[in-house]
Amino acid sequence: MKQDELNEYMAYDPITGIVTWKKFTSSRAKVGEEVGYVSTDGYRYFGFKGKVLKTHRAIYLMVHGVLPKYVDHKDHDHLNNKIDNLRAATATCNARNQSLQQNNQSGVVGVSWSKSRKKWYAVIWQNSKPIPLGRYSLLEDAVKVRKEAEVKYGYHTNHGK
Repeated sequence: MKQDELNEYMAYDPITGIVTWKKFTSSRAKVGEEVGYVSTDGYRYFGFKGKVLKTHRAIYLMVHGVLPKYVDHKDHDHLNNKIDNLRAATATCNARNQSLQQNNQSGVVGVSWSKSRKKWYAVIWQNSKPIPLGRYSLLEDAVKVRKEAEVKYGYHTNHGK
């Protein structure tokens, strides 16, 4: 995948974050239509020259001319492909800007309830290793310690939202 090739076949609107076809590529790709489809994982994909690509990665390449290993959506909205919402990221950076998982019961990443000890447990990850932050009787105390650790270890302000 190359920048000039993508820009030859597609047009990107940085205001809307939408990519449309500029050239006819198949019977399904109509000029002026938005490229691709939204998958069950919440990302937009499209087919191009025999490959399936994530649209936000193609956009990053179209605009910047390079394709980093990770392209992160700052606001966690996988369909918000405005260029100011996309950033090059490392695996660590990407992990420090994750959404709150649906099965989270505390409402805060890194804070969970320990049934056996009847306390809230706080933990943060650094260099692929967990750093225990303690056990607390009050959820608010565990949340406070976790949020302080996020600042200390450079987590994105949008992490866990």
